[in-house]
Amino acid sequence: MLLQILQCSSAGPREIELPMGVTRIGRGEDNDVVIADPSISRNHCEIHVASGAAVLRDLDSANGTYINDEPILEIRLQPGMKIRIGTVECAIGGLEAFPAGGMAPGGSIAHTAPPVPGLGVGGLQCVNHPGVAAEWRCGRCALHFCKTCVKRRRAGMKEYPVCPQCGSVCVPPAGAAARAAGPRTFYQMLPGAFGYPLRQSGLLMLIVGAIFFSLLKFGMQVAAYALIFGLAGIFMLLAITFGFLFAFMRDIIVSSAQGNDVLPGFPDVTEFHQDILVPFYQFLVIWIACLGPGMYVSFNYTPALGIGMMVAGVFCLPMILLTVSMLDSLAGLNPLLVFASISKAPGAYVTACLLFLVVLAGRAVCESMLKLLPFYFFPSLILNFVGLYGLTVEMRIMGLFYRCYHERLGWFR
Repeated sequence: MLLQILQCSSAGPREIELPMGVTRIGRGEDNDVVIADPSISRNHCEIHVASGAAVLRDLDSANGTYINDEPILEIRLQPGMKIRIGTVECAIGGLEAFPAGGMAPGGSIAHTAPPVPGLGVGGLQCVNHPGVAAEWRCGRCALHFCKTCVKRRRAGMKEYPVCPQCGSVCVPPAGAAARAAGPRTFYQMLPGAFGYPLRQSGLLMLIVGAIFFSLLKFGMQVAAYALIFGLAGIFMLLAITFGFLFAFMRDIIVSSAQGNDVLPGFPDVTEFHQDILVPFYQFLVIWIACLGPGMYVSFNYTPALGIGMMVAGVFCLPMILLTVSMLDSLAGLNPLLVFASISKAPGAYVTACLLFLVVLAGRAVCESMLKLLPFYFFPSLILNFVGLYGLTVEMRIMGLFYRCYHERLGWFR
């Protein structure tokens, strides 16, 4: 079976032999198939091959995976389908035609069938009942089920739908609520951003995150007394803190931009360099780009001009976080892209910036009040919780910004 890359901005056509099993596709060097195109995410999608059948699954990519110009999450490929990964056009050769739904011959996992008119974006169907619209998606194994397939589990006073195969909590498919309610504007969705961090297991995640970052901060203060070894420890703890935090921020932006309305889980850390150090360096470069020029001018030339430049940098910061997250590259720091994007939806962007300032001010007020407490760890825990909540809200807002204005922005045409 062959993966045919038909049209790519960075290279010409090529064919790649797909082995049995899973082939992961993305821009990162850790993928089985590397496509160096700016519209491709680091880990974009994967293809499962078994006995002449192939299943394509999107890996929560920033720019989506498409079949016949319709976005999909997971689908069994059939001969003649037009495949688009980001903006890269592809095709699969050597496919056998199979009936929709059920289990592929020789395969071990049931997947969704090809798109069926009337079943919504991507033709999402229940893996157990072909032709029946999927109403739930497992958060772990990413399979789709109808309402009769999911099991129910009670936790406290609430009942949650869980996957019948792995037992994980199920959520509505990406964009399902939006399709049911019809298109909503940025300002209509904005109030919901403040409740977004607290949905389902979000509150528990914020508490765990606050404890985690408080412990890291305590570790840095301990390392500060250890001279040379302490400096190395401080750098490592800083990298873990801000690398993990920025990776989480990126996931929130991308997930919200794709139409998901539930807080994503904490980022997986399988490779320290790629999953921690790379996001840390990106975060560091972003802040240097936003504040560095203003600080240099302020210290060496005119303080008033330098402060003005730093204010301008903070004003551009939310858009830069959005561009870098969606492009999955520091190419998002391009000032032409940043300012052009701001100019295409200035009212909504200024609103997002004002809310960002409210978040920063709220954290500053909490910090000044908590200094009055006679304890150390408890105020730090509360402060980290407030800060994490505020960042989650702001990243959600920027994800909604892209979701509502992506056509106007036109980043991946």
